Amino acid sequence: MKRFPKKDFQKKKFKNPFFQKKGSAARSTWAKLYILIMSLLFIGGVYFFGYSNVFSITRVQVEGNQRVGEETVHSIVNNQLAHRRFLLFSQKNILFFKADAVAQQLEDIFLIDSVNIKRTGLHSITVTIFEKTSGVVWAIGNDQWYLDQDGIAIDKLDPNDLVIQSVTDGTDIIRPELTSGNYPLIYDQSGSDVQIGSSATSDQLVHFMIGLSEALQQQTTIDVSHFTVERPYLPEVAMITKDGFAVYFRVDDQPALQVQTLQALLQQKIHDQRNLQYIDLRFGERVFYK
Repeated sequence: MKRFPKKDFQKKKFKNPFFQKKGSAARSTWAKLYILIMSLLFIGGVYFFGYSNVFSITRVQVEGNQRVGEETVHSIVNNQLAHRRFLLFSQKNILFFKADAVAQQLEDIFLIDSVNIKRTGLHSITVTIFEKTSGVVWAIGNDQWYLDQDGIAIDKLDPNDLVIQSVTDGTDIIRPELTSGNYPLIYDQSGSDVQIGSSATSDQLVHFMIGLSEALQQQTTIDVSHFTVERPYLPEVAMITKDGFAVYFRVDDQPALQVQTLQALLQQKIHDQRNLQYIDLRFGERVFYK
């Protein structure tokens, strides 16, 4: 039997590149036009959002700072504005400003609780600083520090904040209320070294001083000059009055009760304070004075 070769009936399309249909050419033109339009929109968007002045930061407001210098905050913000974001966009644009980087720098430089940075318009940001609450002002010689409620030095005062004058009977420390605030002022007579971020005294002493100051203001009319301690961790403190006499307190006892005893003594037994040298409240019910 004669065999015939099998034929391949696969369907194939043969196109002549010189004779394309009109619809195909139109689709190709529209695709190119679409890509061109999208490219122009992308470039325009990059310029509008990244390089135009529509969203430029022109105002930086600093709030909540008392010990943190406003000039330092502006310097850190301006340094951040000089950097780019994603290699393309200037951080002068409020949309690309990296606020958390500024907050981290401030927290690294200053002993503060936290920083909040928010947009307050198309051209402005507000930097709110939450500083650590100071408990007392600690003085050694001509140097002074703010201590927090744990006794840690959180900042050094400007020399103009406190004026220290030597007098014949000791050291008289004068505190301008407007510059250093209404904090108990303690003069450390030991001359111990104080470092920012390190403990200068015990938290017990700081808490006692805060309670003592409140009790003195509420229960007495004594005009206080300052307080002194012989050593930072000694459980006793001396109050120096502007009338010239001293009052000795025990830190591990209740400040309000000691002030009550002091006030009763001044009202009932010591009527003339001109020659008074000291009152000693460190021995409980046994009170000594001269």
